[in-house]
Amino acid sequence: MIYQDSTFKIYWEVLITLLLLFVCAVLPLNMALKNETYNWCTAYYSFDVVFVIDLILNFFITHKPDIDDLEVDDREKIARAYLNSWFPIDVMSIIPVDPILDIVRGEKLEFCSSGADEAKSGGLGDANMLFRGPKLAKIFRIIRLLRMIKLIKLMKKTQHLQSTF
Repeated sequence: MIYQDSTFKIYWEVLITLLLLFVCAVLPLNMALKNETYNWCTAYYSFDVVFVIDLILNFFITHKPDIDDLEVDDREKIARAYLNSWFPIDVMSIIPVDPILDIVRGEKLEFCSSGADEAKSGGLGDANMLFRGPKLAKIFRIIRLLRMIKLIKLMKKTQHLQSTF
């Protein structure tokens, strides 16, 4: 079990908070500017690995249903609480949409393809513009921004911890 006040959990939440701030600040800019280089792509996949580890760790982190309650350290209760709260958002935000779409479209699977692929997929006049793969990939990337809500929750928790000391 990883308890709420453990040093590891505090450092882990700092790391996750910094990654969330970075992703939430840079991802919209890269999407708007279509500036996804190989290095940025590699960084995003690296962040996803950290977020997968976070997803797994959440099944082992105790929680308090209410501020004044005792920590819950029963694994089944922890898993049930996580599955009913942040788990769906966490899973949707780490799905590697681009490689999956490449496989579905029968294209060569590339680790980090260039933004030129999106430009080749058609102009604004396409009738099925909303159903094209790159647009769907962007929608899933925007879902990652939902993690910002989790960031706000972490910040509130940190403020509460500081006020108790």
